[in-house]
Amino acid sequence: LIKPLMYNPRRLPPSRGSLLKDIICCLIPLDNVKQCTDMHQLLDQILQGAACLLIQGERQGAALKIVGYKSRTPEEPMTEAVIQGPQEGFTECLDTTISLLRRGLKTPNLALERFILGRVNQAKIIVAYIKGLASPQLVEEVRKRLQRIDMDAILESNYLEELIRDDPLSPFPQILATERPDRVIGGLLEGRVAIFTENTPFALIVPGELISHVQSSEDFYHHTFLSSFIRLMRWGALAVSLLLPGVYVAIVSYHQEMIPLRLLLDIASSSEAVPFPNIVEALLMEVSFEILREAGVRLPRAVGQAVSIVGALVIGEAAVTAGIVSPQMVIVVAMTGITSFISPSFALATSIRVLRFPILLFGGFWGFSA
Repeated sequence: LIKPLMYNPRRLPPSRGSLLKDIICCLIPLDNVKQCTDMHQLLDQILQGAACLLIQGERQGAALKIVGYKSRTPEEPMTEAVIQGPQEGFTECLDTTISLLRRGLKTPNLALERFILGRVNQAKIIVAYIKGLASPQLVEEVRKRLQRIDMDAILESNYLEELIRDDPLSPFPQILATERPDRVIGGLLEGRVAIFTENTPFALIVPGELISHVQSSEDFYHHTFLSSFIRLMRWGALAVSLLLPGVYVAIVSYHQEMIPLRLLLDIASSSEAVPFPNIVEALLMEVSFEILREAGVRLPRAVGQAVSIVGALVIGEAAVTAGIVSPQMVIVVAMTGITSFISPSFALATSIRVLRFPILLFGGFWGFSA
């Protein structure tokens, strides 16, 4: 920018406009230039990485987009790994995210609307939808909910999710968060609306009903019968993850007539040496499993998996040997933990993990009569 500006302004072509406009048109080798009328607009542009051009005697300034910060390249999403399908995900750079969206969705009907949210730290928000497919009422509702937001900063897309969701008290996710471009494109082609936030690779898809959280983008790349079977298996696994500990404790504690005699004798013999009731056993194992899971996530990747797997094996075997829990309870908790990993949506899996404990308490204190 400096070298063109060293050009003698007196040699500019004659113009009836202002000197600032002449310099922008004839000397500035950029197409992303925004004229600002006050210092507040200039300050906002500077905070976003722009350079500002001020000319003595002119009442306006120019913000020149020369942002040069570093960003990571698109990589395979860690939270939504697939075997078949695209192996790239969104990044924290909003420009890169939009370029990935445009590369996969080549249609002139793709509409992008920009919002600036945050009183202190102003964040750029982009709302994407396809004209003619998305309902105008849905798009207008998204606009209204975003314009209602009044807070200091939007640091991550989950801030928006908490503020625009229908029922804040519901434990289930109501908006689908994903970092896969193909999943966003599929949602847009279904008439949904996508919301992108800078500094986060996760995009929000609205509306995000429960069934969409059980679907994976890989389901659309397989045969119909195979994909349907996998989806049914996911629903069954989620039901097992949510209900198995509570149902087991309720049957063993209050409804022994439902258990075959041979299995009932084995459970009774293995529970003789255990000093705790069934509900305490289940709570101890569930809490221990959740602690190991969180420890494996927070530790370095090379160590975390080994710690979580080895820790679960060692603690389970030691607890059975010491007579703290029964072998059947270890199997129940292990099956519950394994089935909880089958959910493609981390938000839905987390909700089920939380709801598992009240169901366990209800089954332990009241049985099926609860």
